[in-house]
Amino acid sequence: MKELQSGDFVVVTGSSAFAGKIARLLYRAPDCDFCLPDGHSHIACQAGDWVLEFPQKVPALKRGCQSPCMTKYLCSPESQLKLLGNTGGLDVLFGTPLSTAAPTARAMAA
Repeated sequence: MKELQSGDFVVVTGSSAFAGKIARLLYRAPDCDFCLPDGHSHIACQAGDWVLEFPQKVPALKRGCQSPCMTKYLCSPESQLKLLGNTGGLDVLFGTPLSTAAPTARAMAA
């Protein structure tokens, strides 16, 4: 099986609320306290997880939020991702070109 890379399109598998959703891989999380591209830190993110971009906002728990926030970005372990085969044209769903630059790690204030 092909190794996952930034820019690949995947389907989220497993028993999460996001199972069955298509996402684009951005980069691997540098640590569990870094900020996602929307400025929040996902509550379940672990170092080495993939940062996913969804074509539309989804509800998710994030650090510092009392209730689910709407976001296009989440983290997921590679074991819950399945690579899509023919992905021609999926870039259009995401509206922006892929930026593969990983963020610098920064601690989140509690």
